[in-house]
Amino acid sequence: MKQLYKYTRINNNTSSALIEGYAWYPKPSSLNDPFDCGLSQSLMGSNNQWGVLSLSAISANIMMWSHYADSHKGVCIEYTDYTDDQLSELPLKSNINPYDEEYDELPIIRNASPIEYLSTAGLNDQLKQLPQSLDEFNSELKKYNTGPPTQEKYENGFVIRGMKALFMKHEDWSYEKEYRIVTQEGNKPISAPGVVTTIFLGMNTSEIQCQHIYRIGTEIGTKVLKMERVASAYELRPRELTKTEMKRPKLDFSRPINNFLRKIENQV
Repeated sequence: MKQLYKYTRINNNTSSALIEGYAWYPKPSSLNDPFDCGLSQSLMGSNNQWGVLSLSAISANIMMWSHYADSHKGVCIEYTDYTDDQLSELPLKSNINPYDEEYDELPIIRNASPIEYLSTAGLNDQLKQLPQSLDEFNSELKKYNTGPPTQEKYENGFVIRGMKALFMKHEDWSYEKEYRIVTQEGNKPISAPGVVTTIFLGMNTSEIQCQHIYRIGTEIGTKVLKMERVASAYELRPRELTKTEMKRPKLDFSRPINNFLRKIENQV
């Protein structure tokens, strides 16, 4: 079964997404590569409405843990594609029809598309094929909507060319091994693209954050592991959690600070 991964920080949004079973789809203007955003904007002109979920084919990339998972203090979420039986029973919280029998339009792992990584010259060539202004965009749109649909329009129409541009990045980003799911509306939560089968904690994740994520994993029935350095190698690997990383220690009320906290609790 296909699996993809999401590197992210540990915060209230991440906790809610795991517990409630959704993923956040930002608009293209929120992407961290401004040239990536610019490529998408060439398609949309002033209409920045799409939602883009970025995932990776790998879970142990050291640079991605640094860039996207709070310098190895966050998590990497493993999503495994739904089975057809799961999809038939799952009321997907999506802006796309969840009852499509073929499932070919749903925002799920099996419909994620890999990024095509191009050279500078290759990207420049693709950009030249897209509308360069709002007037040109509107002119292309008018031609696209005039007359009957044709194979030429489907294969070479500017909408198709623009959609392809959403799945192109510079080759400098190829280490990410990125896949994307694109929806019609961004900056909103949409049902998770698959079942959360493992949550990997960063090697620098604090003990209390480990305990927090472990409790969430227990609640949603998901395995939780922690990354560690491989001895004498530039490599990460997952390990089982220690007992202290799994269970939150009891408060010691003999200490002054905890006596203060107990007074607050008694007042609530």
